[in-house]
Amino acid sequence: MTHLVLFDIDGTLLKSGGLGLTAMQAAARELLHPDFTMAGIDVAGRIDPLIVREMFQKAGVELTPELAIEFRKRFVAIFRDTMRTSSTCRALPGGRELVHAVRQHADCASGLLTGNYQETGTLKLSLAGYDPSGFVICAWGDDSPHEPPARDHLTPVAIARHLQHFGTPVAPDRVTIIGDTPHDVRCAHAHGCACIAVATGQYSRDQLHAAGADLVVDDLLDTHTLLNWTLGSR
Repeated sequence: MTHLVLFDIDGTLLKSGGLGLTAMQAAARELLHPDFTMAGIDVAGRIDPLIVREMFQKAGVELTPELAIEFRKRFVAIFRDTMRTSSTCRALPGGRELVHAVRQHADCASGLLTGNYQETGTLKLSLAGYDPSGFVICAWGDDSPHEPPARDHLTPVAIARHLQHFGTPVAPDRVTIIGDTPHDVRCAHAHGCACIAVATGQYSRDQLHAAGADLVVDDLLDTHTLLNWTLGSR
């Protein structure tokens, strides 16, 4: 494939109605403190491992590797239980159509670059009507090979996985990251990739323009224009 399109999940392809945050807080109340609250913790565009670190710091508890594993297990289990009775997860306008168009194009590979853990990210996509298996190149929130981890580390991971999967490299200027936060813009530009920023999350068009996004849109409804832009009509 000569082009790679990497989608963020939360605020870009879907909104989960706070399902993930609710499950994170519930897991923290089981493991850290019964009155723990997520208030004051910034989550938009951040990777789950960093959010969890901040949660433990807020609670004054050292995050050991063993506790990190235990927290993730509880978080995923609570999320899975909650989703069985929740109908808050929904696809955002144009998301499913654009993903389908990218998957159908002979020169494009469809993937994910997201702060989510794989377990919860996959569940969110399924709830919102996406087929997770169609995203052939994925960089999840805990895929950073560096310490401390950062979202910027995920772009090279996705590019390397493209080479592993298809046997051919993809040039950074043929990679487009689609997201809703300045974090998405930064992790694209840090590696010579392009970024489409969509104002369906917590950030406005002006804020996304100020962050340096190559293209800012209100939503993902204009499938034709967005697909052409990713193919080089920039």
